[in-house]
Amino acid sequence: MGHNVSNGKRLTAVMGSHLADFAGWTLVIRCPRCRETTELRVQDLLVAHGARQVSEVVMRLRCSRPRCGFRPDQVALRNRLHNVILVGPGAYG
Repeated sequence: MGHNVSNGKRLTAVMGSHLADFAGWTLVIRCPRCRETTELRVQDLLVAHGARQVSEVVMRLRCSRPRCGFRPDQVALRNRLHNVILVGPGAYG
């Protein structure tokens, strides 16, 4: 992602990309009910979801803790250089 791209355009581009485009990244997910943050390596999701768009994967996310199942209130894609907020404060689209 270029440095001259607005947050809204960056978010749109990332959400429309295939999850496989982010193989070296990590999804950072926060549950509003449990208030727990979970990190999922995108690499671990590729077999089942690699051909899906990032937006599809984000919409399917749910807390896996017993008796919860809430949708996350914050989701970000992160690597060593970038942090792209997909859901929550700082996400603009």
